[in-house]
Amino acid sequence: MSANAAECAADQNAFWPYHDRLFAQISAQGAAAVTIENMRTLASEFTLDENAFTTCMTQQTHNQEIQASVNEAIALGLPGTPSILVDGQRLDSLDYAALSSAVNAALAAAGIN
Repeated sequence: MSANAAECAADQNAFWPYHDRLFAQISAQGAAAVTIENMRTLASEFTLDENAFTTCMTQQTHNQEIQASVNEAIALGLPGTPSILVDGQRLDSLDYAALSSAVNAALAAAGIN
């Protein structure tokens, strides 16, 4: 439900602000934050068109693309969120140094400096 809500916010150019606020609430409240009422309340905080947002949510407009993404993650053996792939290789460490090193190595291998 939260992935669909974020995509519904994206339809109105508010993906990242909505995403960040939603994840902050989930971190603080756990599963209690993942309700349709809470999703609509968040939408109103970002002055989204609440009718369009609610329609998007109730019709589960983005579920097909979300399920395709989940299926791809499963096929790639990704353990959950967050998971990071650089040049098709999963990073086991999610710290900045590991990510930076992997990105720089991929760029060097591609001849991009």
